[in-house]
Amino acid sequence: MRIIKYAVVGIILIFISCNKETNLYPYNNENYKWGFIDIDGKVVVEPQFDWAMSFGGKNLARVKQYGKYGFIDKRGKIVIRPQFDNVSNFGDANLAIIKLNEKYGFINEEGEIVIEPQYEDAYSFNLDFARIKLNGKWGLVDKQGNIIIQPQFDDIKKFGKSDIAAIKLNEKWGYINSKGKIIVQPKFDKALIFGDSELAPFLLDGKYGYVNKEGKIAVSPKFDYAYVFGESELTPISYNGKYGFINKQGKIAIQPQFYLVGNFEKSNLAPVMKNGKWGFINKQGKIIIPFQFDDASDFGESDLAPIKQNEKWGYVSKNGKISILPQFDYVHSFGESDLAPIKQNDKWGLIDKQGHIVFSPQFDEVNYLNDGVYKVRYGYRYAIVNSRGELLGATKEVFFKDR
Repeated sequence: MRIIKYAVVGIILIFISCNKETNLYPYNNENYKWGFIDIDGKVVVEPQFDWAMSFGGKNLARVKQYGKYGFIDKRGKIVIRPQFDNVSNFGDANLAIIKLNEKYGFINEEGEIVIEPQYEDAYSFNLDFARIKLNGKWGLVDKQGNIIIQPQFDDIKKFGKSDIAAIKLNEKWGYINSKGKIIVQPKFDKALIFGDSELAPFLLDGKYGYVNKEGKIAVSPKFDYAYVFGESELTPISYNGKYGFINKQGKIAIQPQFYLVGNFEKSNLAPVMKNGKWGFINKQGKIIIPFQFDDASDFGESDLAPIKQNEKWGYVSKNGKISILPQFDYVHSFGESDLAPIKQNDKWGLIDKQGHIVFSPQFDEVNYLNDGVYKVRYGYRYAIVNSRGELLGATKEVFFKDR
């Protein structure tokens, strides 16, 4: 293995000592240099990078300096010096993709090159395998760089939560397991991943069905469209132009009767559309919130869901009460946060679950990171809004100066 850890030569690293690891968030200053702050706004890494990404639940974050990419840890130290043409986040196997001289390989968190840059393309590790492309064909490698499946396919989809992946060969799709055994010979027009289920959707002669992990057709192709299963027991299907829901046993749980639907992921209610209006049903198909909205989105992890009435967006609670009156041009879901993005006159702001506007619409962009933290952009400046609604990484006066 080649070791390419951080060396001091040629790079000046400015950081403020930190006795323990904490979540850090990227921001940039008036000179458009990037650094990192903690959730209280304390500068842990002074702005010095040309670009930086959030940690995203990983131990290391990507940074760019002098046109090259490397990694920084949560103590504010460069642990892998910027030297690559591009890098990915660290995947399931704690390995990251690197690009060097138009070739792709992998490194570990110590900066060791585990798989030499040699491939034309590569995807991050999923379970214990990564998809790699060589001579125009796709195969699989393990964490040690051993080729598990020789590059021979036109495409390979990720394994998801299963050890079975969809493969494409000569314009047809089938399935293969992680040992290289073909479970279903390429014969489908399209094949999707197994997801969180024993069933995966496939397309054959214009209709969708489901195949099981033994390679047998569990649900014959008859649907206009079929969705991958997530954590929920139910997922949408479309039949004769109407949407319903199927369960993980391959049985229709809610008959196709809706014009459009959302999903039940992380919620016991799903938005559905009928006769031009949206409402919400439970997993038994019972209407819980009557059809009254012009549009609606999923509840997800929140107790509030976005709804649209009279060309404006607001929020409804699970008891059907409109908690925040429709008044915005667009809104996003709260998700796991206590704040949600709202849009008015082409600008974004943030609102809390009580309907209090924490930041009036003034940002050009608002993106959720994690732990209730949002990254916000005004012009070319980026800062952080924490879960308490505090703007960090810049004062309001400096952040909102004329561009």
